[in-house]
Amino acid sequence: MRSREFLYRDFCNYLWCPRNSRNSNSLGVNVRRDMVMRVSSLLRQVTAVVLALCAGHCFAETGLVAHYTFAESRGDTAVDSSGNGNDGTIVDASRVSTANGYALKFGGADSRVILGSDPRIGTAGDSAFMAWIRLDAPIADATTNWTIFSNEVLGQSGRMLRVDGATSKLCFRNNSTSNGTEPVISDRPLAKHTFYHVAVVRKGDTATLFVDGLADVSGPCKGQAPATEPFTLSCSGQPIDGLIGTTRIYDRALSAGEVMAEYRKDAGVMGKDTSSFGRIRVTPFLYLDEGEVIAALDLTGILPVAHGEEVSITLSEAQRGVIEAREISPIPDSGEQDCIFSTQELLPGDYKVQAVVREAAGKEKASSEFSFTYPRGLPAVPPPASVTVPALPPPPPPVEYQLDLGKGGGLLLTVRGERYPIETYCSYPNGGYNRLTVSDAPADAEAGWQVSTQRLDAITYEVKAAGQFYSIDRLVKLYPDRVSVEDTVVNTTPEALGMFLGSTLDASGKGFERAFLAGNEATETRSPVKLGANSTVFLGKPNLGIGMIALDDVFIAQSRGTFAQGQASLLSDSFAMDVGASYTLEWAIYPQSTGDYYDFINAVRTVENRNGTIDGGLGINHYVRDGADPSKEYIESRGLKYLVIGGLTHPADDNQVSLEGVEFLSYPKERQRLTERIAAVQKLYPDLKMGFHIAHSLYATDRPRETMPDSLVTNPDGSLPLYSEGEWYFSDERLSQGWRWRTYYATPNNRLGQALMKSVDVMVDEMGCKLAFMDGFGACYGADFTYDTWDGHTAELDPETKTIGQKKASVALLQQEAMVAFARRMHSKGATVIANGTSPTRTVMRETYIIHDSEIVAGPWMHLTPTPAALANPDAVMDKGDQGALCLYRDLQDKLRFGNLFFHYGDLGVHLPRKQISAYMYPLTFEELHAGYVKGRQRLVTLNPGVYGWRGDRSLHQAYLSDARGVIVPSSFMTTVDAEGARTRLDLGENETAVLRRIPVTLTAEQPVNVVTVQYDESAIVLVMNGTGASTLTVSDGDFRVRPNTEYAVNGKRIESGPEGVLQLSLDLDGETVVEVGNGMGVG
Repeated sequence: MRSREFLYRDFCNYLWCPRNSRNSNSLGVNVRRDMVMRVSSLLRQVTAVVLALCAGHCFAETGLVAHYTFAESRGDTAVDSSGNGNDGTIVDASRVSTANGYALKFGGADSRVILGSDPRIGTAGDSAFMAWIRLDAPIADATTNWTIFSNEVLGQSGRMLRVDGATSKLCFRNNSTSNGTEPVISDRPLAKHTFYHVAVVRKGDTATLFVDGLADVSGPCKGQAPATEPFTLSCSGQPIDGLIGTTRIYDRALSAGEVMAEYRKDAGVMGKDTSSFGRIRVTPFLYLDEGEVIAALDLTGILPVAHGEEVSITLSEAQRGVIEAREISPIPDSGEQDCIFSTQELLPGDYKVQAVVREAAGKEKASSEFSFTYPRGLPAVPPPASVTVPALPPPPPPVEYQLDLGKGGGLLLTVRGERYPIETYCSYPNGGYNRLTVSDAPADAEAGWQVSTQRLDAITYEVKAAGQFYSIDRLVKLYPDRVSVEDTVVNTTPEALGMFLGSTLDASGKGFERAFLAGNEATETRSPVKLGANSTVFLGKPNLGIGMIALDDVFIAQSRGTFAQGQASLLSDSFAMDVGASYTLEWAIYPQSTGDYYDFINAVRTVENRNGTIDGGLGINHYVRDGADPSKEYIESRGLKYLVIGGLTHPADDNQVSLEGVEFLSYPKERQRLTERIAAVQKLYPDLKMGFHIAHSLYATDRPRETMPDSLVTNPDGSLPLYSEGEWYFSDERLSQGWRWRTYYATPNNRLGQALMKSVDVMVDEMGCKLAFMDGFGACYGADFTYDTWDGHTAELDPETKTIGQKKASVALLQQEAMVAFARRMHSKGATVIANGTSPTRTVMRETYIIHDSEIVAGPWMHLTPTPAALANPDAVMDKGDQGALCLYRDLQDKLRFGNLFFHYGDLGVHLPRKQISAYMYPLTFEELHAGYVKGRQRLVTLNPGVYGWRGDRSLHQAYLSDARGVIVPSSFMTTVDAEGARTRLDLGENETAVLRRIPVTLTAEQPVNVVTVQYDESAIVLVMNGTGASTLTVSDGDFRVRPNTEYAVNGKRIESGPEGVLQLSLDLDGETVVEVGNGMGVG
């Protein structure tokens, strides 16, 4: 039975389409079109009547509670076209046309649609929600989220679907007082300005998120309490910034086929890839060493499967025909199924797996197949005469630029014939803005504003500007890759001075349609965006980019960015100075030849010496403290060198509280417990570095004003910020006594700073710690500012009077000296500092031995730290059952898409029977960051297919390949070595990841040689080579140990290493050659 919405479409199609196209003519078609236009209004009215009469009868779609198309011509009512009368009230949203009809545009703080009162809309039982959405938020924003629907009271009742602000992923949350919140987070991030069909289906205690018709992830959603709030599309406070189009709500669970069918209706007109429609796919996962072949069958392209259709899959061999045949019955609701074939009894040969869908009459509808050879042999390496790996991509070339100094002190940048003014503005009290301009002085400058300029030498300009309130001495230096600017501001007034200041790059009309603010792509920003850890603004278009970056500590801490109508600004809205004070703001402009944000970031990292080293993997384990030794599998599968004991909840001295900061100094029983556990685990794993979690800015106390009073963060009114109520971490008795985590800041001379220095000696010398995991290093939980003191540079400014409203201190600026002292003391004792969630001022970033990471989210936040890495997201991997390992792998890929490496956290319940790709990531000394690719001195990690290597280096490469399920599998990536060095082509498939590392085996030859490194480890080296002529293979010490004057087995012969511990092999190549090197044979 056709649904009601098709009746109107069918009738229109009848009117529009000629009965016999061969006999139609343009006049007839025009007559029909005219008729349609004339009767259209009447037809819609008739249809509405028919729909109303049909409501609840034969045409009703089972379980459809509400259906919104937003096609009303005007008014604040969203009409429910399901016939159930669940009309909604539109608040602060407007209708816009889309390719498939209409949508509502949201974005105001109160934008939402309040839906009808039918309890089935927000049911706590089985249900489904589907909608076309488009996110238009100007920038990723970890401080907010974009709600699609909600009727939740957090932790109590109702449910919510949103796009997470930090990750751009769907998040569905279920609420009840008994189960709290149970989020289900999608694996797939949503791009901005792109339409998606999103759905959430709840069936029993499981919720499944769909994106563009495909099931993305499932998770538990037990015991939702009935909603007490109205069900809304979008919501007040965290509205979606974008569009919500056609929306359907059901009070039953839809099948995957039904979701796919609804998606297909409009996928084409919405610009979606429809090439998979009507097709099936079978993907090979060849685990031959483990005795099985998995054929992953994907039928989603033909969902819903028609009645009578059958699916079969066969395993056949070229000579012996079909060996095994299976019927896929019943066809899984998801459309996806693994078919596992054992290889235990297979004979050597060439095999094929084929899946076929047949219609009820037996006709083939769709098929897919793959082939493999069993058993796996050595790879065939082609001769260089037939194929070689292409040359490495060239590095980004420098771009020639010209910089002229305007007579008003501004900068005029000329690149490729286009001129870009860069002008600086500075407010003055009770007035407008003084400016350093390219042309004449601005109209709103103070009357006495004077500017003089001169060129000191070929690369240096000087600007001197002064008015009644301050002076500015500007020094501009030109380098091949950047323009460096130092603006020294002097307060010449008899009182503290506040200033709004910034510099604006005018690229309007030059084709820059997007910017990157703090590394996040932005379109138009409504207000200044806090740049925080990534103090950059970048404009990019094909073959040209221009970046600006704040460089000094104060400017970094205060940096904001804007982008509107082609103009980008780097600014501060909180800068202040004391009487007679001066301060130098440093910033730079980077013209760039590719338009790639990452090339800009790499240039900054090189100039600022921001490339550090991560020498091993990190994991956080909460169970070690309670007596559970980590298993060998846990350590090895993750490649851990650093093991962090999680938060010190309910310590041995008082199990009614929980510790976060340096309180452990006052809890001797807890220190003793930690000491014993660290010693026990390090006895099992001597190479493991251990320590525990410390959030130094938090302190558990019931007497905050008596505990380190000189370090206590205060609010503007003198009250104390509260990081958390701590319901789960303090007993009811302690809570009633006033126990909470309070927020403190460290300076070299205050009590917290002194306690931090003491903690180094206690942790390293007494407790045996070899690391400190500093959560919120340089930052402060619960507050960015304190009002009990002034840092001399930060204030809240009145935008009307442009004067100081209230002085305050940036915690990041206050703490950096103490935190650097702490890190240096740890480093001097051979211990490592892991800085989680740092504030990357230049002062802190100069300590390149600190390992930095961000907390759980993928993004550009760490791009200016020496070691961009991110912790795993526990919500993405916990409670995923058999899918836990795959979810962990996908989370790793999310991080890598932003040029971040990966640390393990929240994955204790994930069983990893094999090494993961993260176990091969380290050691890595950073050289380049890219989207989906990190290059280090020792190795590189990539999601992207391409040609890789280290320019001019002849070391051979070893590849570790992770398949789309996160399993390490054999690879046969080919390396070509010639006069230019060695390079390897990584032919990566969808969702595959590779680590490519340099090994201490070099090849020199007169002619190009192709090589596949089959094995390189402590036991052997196996290479398959193809080339001609003389060549020399040099093996130095590494995983495969090469000792001086020691014999090794080389293709069955004994060859002795030299006195310097190097093994040299002379080869006369004539086609494909296998080289096998075995361990020493006891000589020497």
